[in-house]
Parts: sequence; structure tokens; C-alpha cells
Amino acid sequence: MSTYIFAVGGSGVRVLRALTMLLASGCKGTSVGNEIVANVIDYDTTNGDKERTVELMKTYHALHKGAYRSTDTDQEQFFCNPLMMLRDKCDAAQRESLNGQATFDLHLSPDATNQTFAQYIGYGSLGLGNNNLETKELLDSLYDTSDEKNPGTSDDNPKAELHMNLHKGFRGCPSLGCIVTKHLEQSSELQLAVSALIQPNDRIVIIGSLFGGTGASGIPMLLDYFDGHPNTQAARKAVIALMPYFNVAPPDGSNKSAIDSNTFIAKVKAAISAYSNGGIYNQANCFYYVGDEPKNTFANVDGQAGQKNDAHYVELAGAMCVLDFITQANNGGFEVGLADWNDNGLTKDSFYRAESYDRFIHPMARFKLFSTFCKNYLLNGKSNPKDIWLNGIAARGCKAIGDPNCRGYRDLISKFIIEFDTWIKELANANSHRPLTLFNDTNDYKNVWKFCELHKAGGFWGIGSWEIKDEHFTKPLTDQYNQDTPAAQGAIVDRPEYLFWRGSKHTMDEIDNELRKQKLI
Repeated sequence: MSTYIFAVGGSGVRVLRALTMLLASGCKGTSVGNEIVANVIDYDTTNGDKERTVELMKTYHALHKGAYRSTDTDQEQFFCNPLMMLRDKCDAAQRESLNGQATFDLHLSPDATNQTFAQYIGYGSLGLGNNNLETKELLDSLYDTSDEKNPGTSDDNPKAELHMNLHKGFRGCPSLGCIVTKHLEQSSELQLAVSALIQPNDRIVIIGSLFGGTGASGIPMLLDYFDGHPNTQAARKAVIALMPYFNVAPPDGSNKSAIDSNTFIAKVKAAISAYSNGGIYNQANCFYYVGDEPKNTFANVDGQAGQKNDAHYVELAGAMCVLDFITQANNGGFEVGLADWNDNGLTKDSFYRAESYDRFIHPMARFKLFSTFCKNYLLNGKSNPKDIWLNGIAARGCKAIGDPNCRGYRDLISKFIIEFDTWIKELANANSHRPLTLFNDTNDYKNVWKFCELHKAGGFWGIGSWEIKDEHFTKPLTDQYNQDTPAAQGAIVDRPEYLFWRGSKHTMDEIDNELRKQKLI
């Protein structure tokens, strides 16, 4: 069974970014056998959030593929869950129909992304010789007919609708997006997915916001499209619908953006009303609604490379919903809730213990602690003679993660950790939204977790004191490596990347046990 995700627009892409972090953390439900095939759909082809997320997923893809094989049975282990591109599911003949440059993003024809809305619908031919004059007059009454550019300048005109260029997406205009997204039906990648790849026992997840242009229009279009094909009609489907959760600075004389957050609520009401009347609730098994009362504002950038918003905990909640659906047997609508709603910020106590903390937050904490060890030790050139997990066992011919041939793989680990730390810092940024603070910006083990000091002071003369140190990682890694590398293990000795992640799970299990013994968690 595979799960096919279609992330529509900027908000959908940001949820994918959070999902990639959860998968790296080995959250509950992750396993080598749980394939996730991610697809990004955004008409703003150079969107900063999209490019950052696609690059992150490519790094994850390389880390997983370099360590795991489809025959492995590992569960809830760092990077164990396959995060695949559509081409990974194709045979050689099927790949011929895919765009060679596309990775996780569905290739969109330049005809749909580099023209005005008027050009797309053939507006210029209307009214000529009274041909379809009524249609032209109707369009003129429905859409703002301002020029594409501000008069006398090369700046985009934020008022333009009919003559708006689509290279930045639909910029909060679902009335344009609902027409243009029909173009997706001509996508060779989407046609291949529904005709040959997605099977009746697979799952489909559509992620998008209801307060923008691309997501609000893309959700019903994709549901309709999937409903028209036997395999995808039978597959279980979920929609992760993001409600307004941030504001943007209002347009003014210096800001030429077409986005106005004062219209977000009205757009959501219109979208929900259209969905109810259109019957799409019968086309999906589960609807997840995720949102928050906006607290602060993001910079108002209406598209392209400059649109790169800080991570938001609502996007993390949306990613949790994706993993919940993969194991969800019930149908219906779901609304995300928190245990402790704090205007000043959120902590680990904001999450319900069984439903979210144990499933998602603690695995992230394990990854944060182990990645700190990677920075301090593995990636910092440390070593000692007992580190066979790092240097291998020459007498047995067993390779390890410190092998010179693994240098490129270690670079990938470093690259991902940098992105993870950046994401964590953005979540905690109180300047742009309600902050979620889980970790401290430090390489000191005992202070990595904001909610728990990994240190226990002793009594007289320090007796009974305890503090987490390098050896709490290196010894379990060595023990697991010794166990995994006898000759009886066969080909496993030639897979140092795999051995490293197996050892990391054993290590974090041992550290969890020690923390419980010390009554710290």
C-alpha cells in the first residue's frame, strides 16, 4: 500500500516540509513498507517555499535510499519511511512520459504558467464582430479589467484579475484558479498516476488552504478528477484543509502585492459553502480542518522566490493529520485541537499525551538529541579506539559510517540537520506567529530539550549526580554494531549507512530507558 500526497499551493508545500521532518524523526506509524509518494502542485513555479521544500525532500530521499532497501522491515527509525517521487513508482517505459527535470513537483506546461488569465481563456477573441459579445461583457463584470502592469512601470498591478499573469500562481483568487486548475487534467504525470500507478488499496491525501487561490480551487478539482477513475475512486482519500492561520502586511504604496488577509475569512466561507453544495464531502473519506487565530503578520510577498515564510505550528499539525490518516480506519471530519491553548506560546504540554505528544513530539525530541550528537561527534571529527560503529572492524571487513566512501552520505546528514534546526528556530519565532518552543539553540546535551534538563544534581560530594554525555551515544552504537556485524548477517556488513540508523534507534531507546530510570521523563 502507498500513500499519494498532492500538496497544492504554498500552504500545502509548507505542510510537506513539516511532514518531512516528522518522517526523519521516525514517528509512530513510519516504516520501510509505508511508501509515501509526494507531489507538489504550484503554478508559482519559482515559489521560495516550494523550492526549499523540494530540496529538503530530495535530501531526505537520498538519505533513505542510501541506507534502506525495500526488503527491510525496520519501523519508527530515523529516515526509514520511503518518501518517493512519482518516477520511483514507474517502470522504464512509464518514465518516458514524465518531464525529465521534474522531481517531486508535477510538471506544468509553460502555457499554464506564463500567460495572463485573459490569454488562457481566449478573452482577446471575444466580442470581435459581435462574436460572443455577451460572454465578454459577463467576464468584464465579474473580473477587474485593470492592466497587467501598473501604467508606466514594469511592476505587477495588484488589482489586475482578468489580465493577471499566472506566473505567480493565482495570488489569492480562487475564482481564477478554479478555471485554470482544470488544466491539471492534461498533466501527463497526473494521467499516469490515475491510470497506472494508484491502486484501489492505496491512499490519497490532498493538502491545501481554503483562503488562497491555488489550494481552494485545486482541492475540489482533484477530488472530481480522482472520482472519475475506478482505481482512484476506490482509494481512501483525505483532505487536509488549512484555515487562515496567519496575516500578511496590508498592501500599501510600497507593497504591490495582490494578497489581502482581510479577505481570508470571506474566502473560507465561500469555499466551504461551495464544497457543501458541490457534494465533495462525499468524495473524501476524511476531512481535517486545521487553523489558528492569526497573532502576527508575515511579510506580504505574492509569489516567486521571495515567498518563503517562517514555519508555523499549524503546518506541523497538518503533517500530523497526514500520518493520522495513514493509520485512520474511521471516516468523517476532524478538527485539530491542543491541550493547552496559550496566547504567549506553545510548549510540549500543549499537546495531548497519547494523541500527539507520544506519537509526534517525543520522536522529534529523540531526533533533535541524536542530531546534536551527530554535530558534536560524528560530523566534528571526534573518535576513540572503541568506536567500531564509526571506524568499522577491519578484521571482519565490516564497514562503518566513518568510512571515506561514506563522506558524501555524512554531508547529506549534515545538510538535513541544518535544515531541521532552521525549521525548529522558525517554529519558535515569536515575531511572526504564536511560537512553539520545544528545544534550545545549543549543542550542550543537558539543555537541548526546552522541557527537560538532561541532568540530575547529586547529593553530598556529587554522589548520585547524572548528566548525559558522549558515551551515552557511543557505547550503545558500538553494542548494536557488534551485534549487527557477525558473518551470519551476510550483506548487512556492506551497508554502513543502514547500520548507523539501526544503531541510532537502539541508542535512543537506551537513552529513553536511562531518562526514565533517572525520573527525568
